[in-house]
Amino acid sequence: VPNAAALFKGSDVVELNSLNYKQWRADHPEAMVLFYSPSCPHCVKAAPMYKEAAREAKKLMLPPFAAVNCGRNQEVCGGQAKGVPTLRFFSSSSWDPNAGTFYGPRTAVALVQFVQLKAKTRSIPEDPSEGDWLPHWARGLPNMAPIAALVTGIVCLMVLWRVVASRRMEFHKTDAEVQQRREAVLSKFNAIQKKGADGPRAAQPPPAVPGPRPDPGP
Repeated sequence: VPNAAALFKGSDVVELNSLNYKQWRADHPEAMVLFYSPSCPHCVKAAPMYKEAAREAKKLMLPPFAAVNCGRNQEVCGGQAKGVPTLRFFSSSSWDPNAGTFYGPRTAVALVQFVQLKAKTRSIPEDPSEGDWLPHWARGLPNMAPIAALVTGIVCLMVLWRVVASRRMEFHKTDAEVQQRREAVLSKFNAIQKKGADGPRAAQPPPAVPGPRPDPGP
């Protein structure tokens, strides 16, 4: 029989027992819990997959993963699992106690996807400086999560402001061009009207010049 303590030692899986189960569940309204027994071959086979899923879930800031040894904590497993291994996702908003039981393929990818679908809350990791969501300049620096979030928000607002400002400038530019063309057309029209009013009048025939009088004779 494998050593129960060695199954999840050094992993991101939290070992629960009859002493800390209720308090831990109260502190974590959403959580993935594996009910297992070290004497169960299927449980032992599922342990590496469960540890890998817990590691990936932590990177994605999903609810934590825990495990309960039903061989030593029967009072906990009795009301939560009908057999082992049982993988259940607990949620405070779930009215169906069987809604969180995982029946999918026993792979880390499938289990993480199941938790992503069930989870409604996200938690910030204990060490946010190691999170993949931080900018490259903030990774590895202590307590940089709030500063990184603030800087990212300011940059996003600046980009949004520049986009809005450029759109407004284009609008005003277009409006000014339309007004300028309108004024040019009106000016040309007024010039044509003025030219027609002040143009040369129709030529009048010159006045008749009186010729010499006829000689009356003797």
